Amino acid sequence: SSDNWTRVNLETGVGWLTATTSCGDPPNGEAGKVYVAYRSRDTQQIHLGKLEARSTKHDWSSAPLSASASTGLAITGCRPYISYFAPSDKTGHGKILFYDSVAKKLSTIDEDGYLSRISLASNKSGFHAVYNVENKGLFYAASPDGIDWKTQLMAPGKYTGSYNSLAVDDDGNIFIAYADGTALKYMEYNVSSGKTVK
Repeated sequence: SSDNWTRVNLETGVGWLTATTSCGDPPNGEAGKVYVAYRSRDTQQIHLGKLEARSTKHDWSSAPLSASASTGLAITGCRPYISYFAPSDKTGHGKILFYDSVAKKLSTIDEDGYLSRISLASNKSGFHAVYNVENKGLFYAASPDGIDWKTQLMAPGKYTGSYNSLAVDDDGNIFIAYADGTALKYMEYNVSSGKTVK
């Protein structure tokens, strides 16, 4: 029921585009952390917030980053990594960037991304992302370090994958759901067999 939910007002006047990642509960029994990446409502500046749940209260802190996003904000990991579309140029396209919030490093995934959703996941093998490139289709990108990325076209189509979702399990198996016109589609990659099933 709704009585089981805890509602906390973190900030006001912000929160346009929001993505979260949780670090779970550490072995020493302390409460886990939730990191929140979000964009200002009046500007395109990205902020990074941290929520720590205590027994009697929730501690919230946030700070702006030296990064701006138009759409497609995503975050993963306990050392927060953020992917997003940089503000577009006159063609409507913009770079898809990857931001290491601790090292303050930027890397480019793609320089011709459409303004679509970006999904981001990480595991022991590195980082994974899916996104749409207009007039081309749904792309998958992978990087062992968040710096050097390899991309692959997974499904062609002008707007294929503009809406997408990505998950990667502990074994490295990859699961992607995406919109293709009015159809919802799914694909998965199995590490042990080396096969992609659509």
